[in-house]
Amino acid sequence: DQDLIKEINYHSNIKSVEKYYQVPGTGYSLHSLIASQCGIPLLNLGLLRNNKHDNVKKFLPNATCLTDILHQNNYKNILVTSDNAESGGYDAFANSHKYDEIIDLDKLAKLGYKTSRRAWHFYKKNWYGGIHDNILYKALLDTIKKNYEKEQKFFISAHTLDLHSPHGYPNPECLKEIFIKENKNTFDYKDSIKCSSKYISEFIDEFKKMKLENTSLVIMGDHLFMGDIGVPNNERFIYNGFITEEDLVFERELINVFDFFPTLINLTGLKIENKNSQAGIGFSIFNNKLNYKKLDFQFNNNSNLYKQFWYE
Repeated sequence: DQDLIKEINYHSNIKSVEKYYQVPGTGYSLHSLIASQCGIPLLNLGLLRNNKHDNVKKFLPNATCLTDILHQNNYKNILVTSDNAESGGYDAFANSHKYDEIIDLDKLAKLGYKTSRRAWHFYKKNWYGGIHDNILYKALLDTIKKNYEKEQKFFISAHTLDLHSPHGYPNPECLKEIFIKENKNTFDYKDSIKCSSKYISEFIDEFKKMKLENTSLVIMGDHLFMGDIGVPNNERFIYNGFITEEDLVFERELINVFDFFPTLINLTGLKIENKNSQAGIGFSIFNNKLNYKKLDFQFNNNSNLYKQFWYE
């Protein structure tokens, strides 16, 4: 089989959980964001139906999420995204959970970062296009450097879009390097993955050159690549990688997106005061006392507890 992410796998200091599996119902970016940072699912409730979130003003305002906890511990929280912040409710989520700064497509364009009509974007909302991954990573490195030099604790959640369905939106400059075709529009999702791997690898190289102390890097896919690639979803896994100063010990080979919530809490050095290292419905990958069970069903029904996350 062809290794589509060989550039990432080249880095020997990345530690990955062997099987990061997708829980049914979490195969969308916003669902994954909430699951990984709040440890609970995004369910249909009131106006929240069929992934229509643009008009929601607050997101789970009564839930305690990762950035709420980090804010209490004097972290600056920053959201960096190649998308418009209001797309899908990202700004509502960030504004509900102690994000101090949002750097989105519009802001990146105003700051002078290169945009492209070939990058994924809502064509009706702007004329200049979107941001390819390599440009987003440059902005991310600039943001990391700026905040690290201030000697303040910070958390950055960064989101790229070159692997957006149905076939990805790879940078044409990358396509010229990885294969020779007269028509560059004939690429498929495998080519998009190769380009994303190339740019992630280059970002990791630059990140390591910065030699940051007490700073961890976590690379995680938000969900499986959408579309039929000839392999059933229950036999596919999502990429993840941890780069830290410590020699991490994972206590099991399975992790899901809900488990990232307590895992990221632990990664900051904060303790979870229960024997199972549980936060929300997730269990930290660093816990070794748990009889872990794989989640293979979709959450559909609301409860009174869940409604309390939204309403007084």
